[in-house]
This record gives sequence, C-alpha cells and structure tokens, in this order.
Amino acid sequence: MSKASDMKYTDAKLVEFFEQKALKIQKVLENMIK
Repeated sequence: MSKASDMKYTDAKLVEFFEQKALKIQKVLENMIK
C-alpha cells in the first residue's frame, strides 16, 4: 500500500516539474516571437 502511494507522490512531483519546465519554455518562446 505505502509503495503505491509513494509512486503517486513521485508522479505528482514529476508532473509538477515538467509543468514548470513547460511554462519556462513557453515564456522563452513568447519572448523570441516578440
């Protein structure tokens, strides 16, 4: 049981990490277009 919840927690952290990266990339692209 605890292993499954650990995986969910890790997945949430990964999703958060990639969302942050995507936001940064999006801002960079927007700045390049301007």
